[in-house]
Amino acid sequence: MSGIVAPLRHENVALTALRGLAALWVVGHHMSFELGYAGYPFATAFFSPGDAAVDIFFVLSGFIMTAVHRDLTRDGLGDFFTRRVFRIYPMHLTVLAALVALALWGLLVHGAPPADRWSALPLVAMLVQPIFIHGPTWNVASWSLSAEMVCYLVFPLAVVLVRRIEPVGIALFVLVLGVIEWHTWSPLPWSWPPFERGLEGFALGMLVQQAAVQLPRFGFRFASVIEVAALLGIILVLGFVYHGIKDVPIFAALLIFGLASETGLLARALRFGVFVWLGRISFSVYLLHGMLLALAFGYLPPARLPFAHEAQGLVWAGGITAIILALATVTWLTVEEPARRFGGRIARRRSLAAA
Repeated sequence: MSGIVAPLRHENVALTALRGLAALWVVGHHMSFELGYAGYPFATAFFSPGDAAVDIFFVLSGFIMTAVHRDLTRDGLGDFFTRRVFRIYPMHLTVLAALVALALWGLLVHGAPPADRWSALPLVAMLVQPIFIHGPTWNVASWSLSAEMVCYLVFPLAVVLVRRIEPVGIALFVLVLGVIEWHTWSPLPWSWPPFERGLEGFALGMLVQQAAVQLPRFGFRFASVIEVAALLGIILVLGFVYHGIKDVPIFAALLIFGLASETGLLARALRFGVFVWLGRISFSVYLLHGMLLALAFGYLPPARLPFAHEAQGLVWAGGITAIILALATVTWLTVEEPARRFGGRIARRRSLAAA
């Protein structure tokens, strides 16, 4: 199949790196908020709109799922959902178990009741909490996993429709999705906004992948122009109008479209090993950072560091970021990758049994 990209048979390391940088942006968003509240302004202008990175996750997920599973059939549904469950739930439940252990430790040792309700645990474990709990609970970051699972549920039908759309139809649907996103986008991580936000970004990613398959492959200069234009678009809408965060999915889709060819300047820059490593551990980084930031602020706040006030926040941020990345590497090696491979083995056995 000719086009900017064919169905993925290898890892696009630029897209992997983009996911890692987006995860770091989310970490910086929450870290700068807490540091600012404690009197340590930390790159607020850059990190304040960092929750926009979650929209990049959704668009990227729709793109990758369509690239890998665009030929999904009814016979492959069992394998598809098996792989998705083992990709999401093991790491999610591992972090949730750690939070429960910390809550029990606080209750038994210090007599402090947990900040979150015990009754919410089953809902959070199943990733249905945004529907039933209208407020933050346990690992707040898991709201996006709930939206992601809904995207996976609708994907088998959606991919059948998307792979039949011609370029003109893709442009029309992208325009419609942009308008819908502008009117429905909400930062609330509960009720229906998370699912609307996830489905809109995911659908946008699917359409971009379909366009990448159909359009002719382009070279270094054109790819670089697309990448730079998309990156400048994100910077402009977030730097000058904060509510322009609603426009981020469109520019993220354009950026992913440019990176997909693997020929542009930014795509080449993102091939460096450190960026690829960040992308590989990004899921662990995303799920772990909230818990680790809370522990750090509770037991070793910046004010306890033996530095001048101006340096305390910077040193603290660097140290905690290093800890988050180190622990994320460990969980990626011991939880994420083994679970992903195990899910793949189960899926392959199902295929062989069916054959």
